[in-house]
Amino acid sequence: MALKIPRRNFLHYRNLLLSSAALLYLGLKLYSRWYAIPLYDWYSLLLLLFFVVNMVVVANSIRQLFKTSPALLITDEGLVDYISPARMGLIPWADVTDAELKQYRGYPHLLVTITNNQQAIDSAHFINKFLIKQTIKKTGAAIIVNCAMLDFDREQLLDEIMDELGKPMFDRHLISE
Repeated sequence: MALKIPRRNFLHYRNLLLSSAALLYLGLKLYSRWYAIPLYDWYSLLLLLFFVVNMVVVANSIRQLFKTSPALLITDEGLVDYISPARMGLIPWADVTDAELKQYRGYPHLLVTITNNQQAIDSAHFINKFLIKQTIKKTGAAIIVNCAMLDFDREQLLDEIMDELGKPMFDRHLISE
């Protein structure tokens, strides 16, 4: 039997709303300055750059809102990762060495340590490879999931993972970095 951990879409709705408002504002500013787009006008070029970045954020938020897969899936075979930057898919329980909850960059995160960190780096997309290397250097864990992105109790999630690993839960408090 598989335990599906659903995604929480609140952050994507917030990003979509804020980025759309910024996109509208920047679009109006660019439209009013359309005559001054030459390369020597730094203000217009910065507006254009922020406009393009906001378009990418809006497109990504819309894409994330339409995802139907769960964030994580806990099965008898292993942990299926759909949400971390590595997005490794099925991680067999034999490859998972430890899991813990830690405060990281201001949010509670689920850190899953695996036996082969290089596999996580190799499975990641181009930009995420750098991020995964940095998180491995700082936390020692290749799989890192922001608990704010999960619509599930983080303590219960950690209990489920530790049960599958066969390790007892000693400390239930969130560890601060």
